[in-house]
Amino acid sequence: MSWYFNTIRYLTWRQILARLWFRVYRPSPDTAPAPRHRKVTGEWLPPICGKGSLRGRWCFEFLNEIHDLSFPGDWNPSGIPRLWVYNLHYFDDLKACNGADRIGLHKDLLIRWVEDNPPPSGAGWEPYPTSLRIVNWIKWALAGNGLPPAVDHSLAVQARWLLRRLEYHLLGNHLLANAKALIFAGSYFDGIEADTWRQKGERILEDQLPMQILPDGGHYERSPMYHLLVLEDLLDLVNMYNRYQLEVPGYWRDVIERMLSWSGFMRHQDGEIPFFNDAVFGVAPPPEKLDRYAKSLGFHVGGADKNGCLADSGYCRIVQGNTVIFVDCGPVGPDCQPGHAHADTLSFEASVQGRRVFVNTGISTYERGEKRG
Repeated sequence: MSWYFNTIRYLTWRQILARLWFRVYRPSPDTAPAPRHRKVTGEWLPPICGKGSLRGRWCFEFLNEIHDLSFPGDWNPSGIPRLWVYNLHYFDDLKACNGADRIGLHKDLLIRWVEDNPPPSGAGWEPYPTSLRIVNWIKWALAGNGLPPAVDHSLAVQARWLLRRLEYHLLGNHLLANAKALIFAGSYFDGIEADTWRQKGERILEDQLPMQILPDGGHYERSPMYHLLVLEDLLDLVNMYNRYQLEVPGYWRDVIERMLSWSGFMRHQDGEIPFFNDAVFGVAPPPEKLDRYAKSLGFHVGGADKNGCLADSGYCRIVQGNTVIFVDCGPVGPDCQPGHAHADTLSFEASVQGRRVFVNTGISTYERGEKRG
């Protein structure tokens, strides 16, 4: 019982009530026809592309594990880590740098997902995978690939479902991802219903960004990796609003500028992030790619100070000659959401002449086992 008490006592009342509501409320999916598409009036800049995950027609690689799946049953395969299954439903391969080489396969995969995953069954309909998939499908469409009618309809069904399954019980980057997906869907589609999705996403950001983005520009979970993911989300939203010539809220730009400054500070000599608080390579875009993306959207990207501390985040950077040291002097994260914290308080990392000498262990897996207990 003490475990439950020591967990609940740090949660906000909003999280507690949202957790109860999330468990009790079971909405029915709304399968009404999709709204019409919003008229395109502006420029869409190519967003950041990433590493592909398709290794064959139905063969996927995530988290350094390769599995050859047999559909339809394998959308929720047993005996495979839950996070791997989540990645399967994200559809990140649609934004792979070499994704244009397999447009036909992507279209088959989209149709297959709709046929094999009726709402709201399976891991793919959980709010976070739904959020990431909505964004990836719309990015794929904006790249000039027409969504098949069944996929276009499913996109609207997913947005309606997400509106009723927002992750207020988790907060953090999950709720921001929910907001981004609603804004993407509400911008891609047109009409009263689509405007409702977009406005709800905007209200979430208006409520959450002042709390989640600290005065020094860092994301409050204190993870350099998740910081970059949230930064990419906000840059994508600016790109989306430019595409449809919607007015970009002024405070988005202020938040992005502060987050870019934080990102510039939190880099080793190799240009990459330190491994504090669940941070690893290969999940978030490299900082240099984010810099180029931000510049293309009209943001100023400055260099990092050589020495100093981020007072709100609790990180210090010490530079002496060819040596760079990062020290974690801050809290593990917000009391109400320490999910991406690990035992790195008062730890440090050091690189010399561009090579890392002392590093944090990062994160190996989210699964229960010998490494995590």
